[in-house]
Amino acid sequence: MREGSGGAGRHRGGFGVDYQIRLLRGEAKASFLMDHGRVGPPSLLGGSPGAVNEIAVGQGGVVSSPPHLSKGEGYVLAPEDWIAVKTPGGGGYGPAAERDPAMVERDVARGYYTDAEVLRLFTRAIAAE
Repeated sequence: MREGSGGAGRHRGGFGVDYQIRLLRGEAKASFLMDHGRVGPPSLLGGSPGAVNEIAVGQGGVVSSPPHLSKGEGYVLAPEDWIAVKTPGGGGYGPAAERDPAMVERDVARGYYTDAEVLRLFTRAIAAE
């Protein structure tokens, strides 16, 4: 689960996933055909958008990202090369100022957001209203 990726709102957006794959032997090719590389998934009725996707590719000790952020193809991977992907989170629904404080506390207690992230997300969302 990609903590912190859901957009703020009365109902926060769902979380994306965060994974890394390392090639142990042989050769492989990787391609990425994703959306939301520049703008996160939209919100509804005053919520905040979800996080954008992030892709990193480690080849021979050099780390790069696709030039189009979410679309790239033909990455040839050798043993010990890796890919790391963080998928987008969903957009929030409704104004963040209307989120039940007990639900925000629960999200922090479960490690979904840090106190600093909550302050940043809700301050930005409230300022936009």
